[in-house]
Amino acid sequence: SVPKKAWCCKHVGRACAPVPMPHLPPPDPFNCAVDWATWGTTWTIAKKQWCCKHHGKACGKPPAQYDCNAGWANWQAGWSPGKKAFCCKHVG
Repeated sequence: SVPKKAWCCKHVGRACAPVPMPHLPPPDPFNCAVDWATWGTTWTIAKKQWCCKHHGKACGKPPAQYDCNAGWANWQAGWSPGKKAFCCKHVG
């Protein structure tokens, strides 16, 4: 009976109604951190659009103000403050 099940559930932890699992959203179709440094040439159009819409990344093409690959090995000492700011903002 329902009253007996309620009593058993409350006092013994038996005959309790199943608790529904929370509905989880589907996983992201893309990982926007993967290949971020080369998104302009390695990402598909679908990944660019999704990452732009959901994370604000890869929205358009970064202006070619600086070549962020040039001098990468010595960026801390060799890059100007302007290049550091630009590459940090546009390439990551």
